[in-house]
Amino acid sequence: VQDVCLKLVDERKLGEKYKLGSGWSVIAASNRMEDDMDTQHDLSIALANRFRQVNYSPTCKSWRKWADKKGYMNKHVLDWLEQNEKYFYYQDNDETKIFCTPRAWEGACKALADMSYTADEEGFDLLALPDDVIMGEVQDYVGLTAARAFMDYVKLMRTVDMEKLKLV
Repeated sequence: VQDVCLKLVDERKLGEKYKLGSGWSVIAASNRMEDDMDTQHDLSIALANRFRQVNYSPTCKSWRKWADKKGYMNKHVLDWLEQNEKYFYYQDNDETKIFCTPRAWEGACKALADMSYTADEEGFDLLALPDDVIMGEVQDYVGLTAARAFMDYVKLMRTVDMEKLKLV
């Protein structure tokens, strides 16, 4: 595959049928090697030399600005992540390939939203969902350790009267 990409980058064409226009740029994306993905490979030296390489890893704070604009991103998940940033990117030492990334947290929020409503995209109450539903959906996306830590927060939030807390 990298040989095909190298040909595209060098010659700006694939075979005789597909040619890139003069105003087009080739942009590539990949997971970081430290993310330990099964299908991940180092770029060949020849291909790597033809790209400007930029490593982009959003911070929890910058990602929150994006997430707040999405109707399905749950405020409780976002608030908890801001207070527990170690789980923004986190991987257990177990054998599963499930671990915390911004993409995984987004998937968990979408799944929780799907469990809460079908037509309305905003305003569902995460705390009204049963524990096993929350735990199952979150664990499926971010792993057991992060899901357990998040569930501790959920259980605490159910006991706090936010209106009384605001008065303090």
